[in-house]
Amino acid sequence: YPLRRQRQMCIRDRHTEDKNGDGKTDLWGYYDPEGKLERVEMDSDFDGVIDTWQEYKDETVHLVVRDTNADGLKDTWDYYEKGTHTRQEKDRNQDSNIDQWVYMGDKDRVIKTLMDENQDNQPDVQIFFDQEERPRTEERDTDFDGRADVIMNYTDGELSDIQRDKDHDGKIDVWDEYENGRHLRQDTDENGDGAWDNWLFFDANEQVQTHRQDRNFNGRIDLNENYTNGVISQREEDTDSDGIFDRFSYFRNGVITMETRDENGDGNIDTEVLLNDRGEIQESISDQDKDQKMDSWCQFENGMVHACRMDRNGDGRFDLWAEYKNGVIQRVSCLLYTSPSPRDRTRSRMPSSA
Repeated sequence: YPLRRQRQMCIRDRHTEDKNGDGKTDLWGYYDPEGKLERVEMDSDFDGVIDTWQEYKDETVHLVVRDTNADGLKDTWDYYEKGTHTRQEKDRNQDSNIDQWVYMGDKDRVIKTLMDENQDNQPDVQIFFDQEERPRTEERDTDFDGRADVIMNYTDGELSDIQRDKDHDGKIDVWDEYENGRHLRQDTDENGDGAWDNWLFFDANEQVQTHRQDRNFNGRIDLNENYTNGVISQREEDTDSDGIFDRFSYFRNGVITMETRDENGDGNIDTEVLLNDRGEIQESISDQDKDQKMDSWCQFENGMVHACRMDRNGDGRFDLWAEYKNGVIQRVSCLLYTSPSPRDRTRSRMPSSA
C-alpha cells in the first residue's frame, strides 16, 4: 500500500487514512524528524487489528512484515533492496521460528526456496527454479544429517527423475525415471556396491510390467518377471548362475499353475510341474535319463505324491507303477525283463530288484 503524502508547509510525524471508507482508521504512517516516511502500519483485512508493518529507508520500502492468518503473530517477512524484492522469510507453523526462505531474482522471480522441515532452524529442503519459475531441482535431507539423500530433477517443470540414497551412506542407490508425469522405471542398487542390480519397468497405469534382477550380484540378470495389469504372469530364473535360464514359471491370476525346469543345463526342459489355482502341485512329468523323452509321471493329492508311473527302458510304454498314501510309498508293480533295461544296465542293477 503506497502512501502518498502531499507536501505541507510544516513537517508532521504521523499520517492516518481510512482505506475502505468505513469511518475507522486502518493505516498509520510515521515519519522521521526530517519528514521522511519511516514506517507504515496497516489493518489490511479491516478487522480492527494491525496485521502489516512496513519499514522504509530513504522513503523506499525495505521490509514488509505481515500476519497472514490473523492469529496475532507475525509470520512473513519480505525484504527489499532499493525497491527490489530480494527475499521472503516465513514461519509456516506459527512457532515464532523462521522455517522457509525464498530468494528472488529480477522482476520478483523466485530462484530458490529453502525449508526447515524438522524445526531445528537449519534448512533441509532446497528447491531451485528456472527462468519461468518452474522447479528445476529439489534436494531433500530426509534424515536431517546435513546431507541431501533425495534429489528430484525436472525438465520444463515436469518431474524427470528422483535419485535416492535409501541407506544414507552418501551414494545414490535408487533411481526413478518419469516422462510426462508418468513413472517409467526404477533402478536399484540393493547391496550398495555401486552397480544396479534390480530393475522395475511400469506400464501406462504405473503398474509393474517387467521386473529384472541380479540376485547374486555377479553382473548378470538371473530373474525375469512379466506382469499383466500389475499381476505376475511369467517368471524366468537362472538358478545356478551359469547365465542360462533354467526354470520357467507360469501364473494365472497371480498364482503359479505350471513350472518347467532344465535341470542339467543342456537347454532342454526335462521336468514339468502342474499346479492348481491354490498353488498346490497336481502332476509332474520328467525326463529321468535326460534323453529328451519324458519317462516319469507322478500325480499328487493335497500336495503329496499319490501315484507314479515310469518307462524305464525308453520304449514309450510304462513298466513301473508306484502307489502312495499320505506321501509314503505303499506298493510298487513292475515288468521284469529277460535282460537289464538301459537304465538298469547303467546302474548295474537288474530290474527284478525292484
